[in-house]
Amino acid sequence: MITNMEHTMINGITFEKLFGITEEVKVRIVTTNVCNLNCNHCDVGCDLPIKISSEHVLRTKNFTAKTSEIELFCEAFKGYGEGNIHTLQGGEVTLLPPKQLAEMFELLTRSGRRIGMKTTGYNITEIPLSSLNQLEYIVLAEHGINKEVIDMCLEYLKVNYKGEVILESIHEHRNTKSIIRHGNGTAEQGLACNHFLSTLTYKHPVIYPCCNTWAIMHNLNDITLKEKFIDAGWTVDNPNLIETLRNWKETLPQQFLETICADSCYMTANKKDYPVYEIESHSNDKLLKESKYTRNLIAHKIVTQ
Repeated sequence: MITNMEHTMINGITFEKLFGITEEVKVRIVTTNVCNLNCNHCDVGCDLPIKISSEHVLRTKNFTAKTSEIELFCEAFKGYGEGNIHTLQGGEVTLLPPKQLAEMFELLTRSGRRIGMKTTGYNITEIPLSSLNQLEYIVLAEHGINKEVIDMCLEYLKVNYKGEVILESIHEHRNTKSIIRHGNGTAEQGLACNHFLSTLTYKHPVIYPCCNTWAIMHNLNDITLKEKFIDAGWTVDNPNLIETLRNWKETLPQQFLETICADSCYMTANKKDYPVYEIESHSNDKLLKESKYTRNLIAHKIVTQ
């Protein structure tokens, strides 16, 4: 695998250099807010139903990222961060139409970006293999309740996929609602945190810093922080986005430092305040989307048992 330094030489300036930090920066591209699983205490609320009457402001309607939104991201960061890894995820990324995913992979690849995706395996066999093999890596998220599907995906990818397969076994969720508003941290701690800016989350049109921002916003049930980021220019339609992010210590919304870092980040909370719970199956879980390939695999398993 080509190293991050080698990618820097080939593909311009890394996000680490742009931000002036030493921690490796990874990018998450949010493609949808729905999932085929309903894991209890999901950090981004995928265990909550989406309905117009929902009291949860981020679960009143579903969204699917548009290819044009990915294109705006690539244009905004042309020459920057192309050597950093970019993970498409959700919710569940394979709920997007396979043709649309193929278009996104092609666009990101053509833009010289290192890309992968994180999936529960739900509909991975329907993505064209030529597109799937544009991914540098695939993270298979095994939550216990979908282990059989993940095993099936491993068998499929072993035969058909040339990139790296990363198995991520997560059988517990922390209850993020127990972490928010803990009041144990400070804005200064946030600015000094080693993890700060090491994860960028792109949910059109905003670029969110930190690994926790998107999850905490869900659990705070508040969209005002999004509005603050838009006002501060942390968006892909800002013609001065690069300079805005280069000067992040000055341009970050103060509300972010106060609401997330000082008041709701698990890094500044007492350990006892964020218990974890074993993931349990749910009546609405959909483990696998039936396709010609999965039918053949299931038939083969039945015959050989």
